[in-house]
Amino acid sequence: MISSISRFLHKHSNPRRMLGLLVLNILMFAIVLPLMYRYYPDVKSMVSMDAPVFYDPIQIHTILDGWEAQGRSLQFWFHLIWDTVLPLAYGLLFGFTISWFTRRGFASKSRWQRANALAIGSAFDLLENACIMILIAGYPVTMPLAVWFRNVFTFLKYSVGIILVIIMLVSFIAAWKNRFRIMGEEFMDA
Repeated sequence: MISSISRFLHKHSNPRRMLGLLVLNILMFAIVLPLMYRYYPDVKSMVSMDAPVFYDPIQIHTILDGWEAQGRSLQFWFHLIWDTVLPLAYGLLFGFTISWFTRRGFASKSRWQRANALAIGSAFDLLENACIMILIAGYPVTMPLAVWFRNVFTFLKYSVGIILVIIMLVSFIAAWKNRFRIMGEEFMDA
């Protein structure tokens, strides 16, 4: 499975796609998010359940209670739309960019060629958002299992994110040392 994901990312990686995804990510943060804050100013003051904080069920219930009905509805739709598009966009951006750099920085049979598959870790962000939506939809019921899963997925999301940034930097440096020339066309199948 990892080899299939890696090959897919290598096959479809090109500067045009990477630029398009970069522009999409920038537009989401530079235009969409500020517009949301403009039309829904209360959102800025809401405690985020996306933060890298471990919450217990009582803390989650307190946050949901503080949001009130309108805030819970807004947060539900925010996580359903924004927090679905964003992980897909940044996951593909990381995958394509790492693919582009590793093809130019490491031999075609190097295990580094598979490092791009870690971009699938953006799925932890989607799973975290699913837990948040379940918690919002289930309010006022306290769901300790959903809170625990949210905590695990939040931790994994941030851990994988840090690893992806490190892999991207290492791949960039390797590609730079090779003057961004492609090292080989075949990819590791084993």
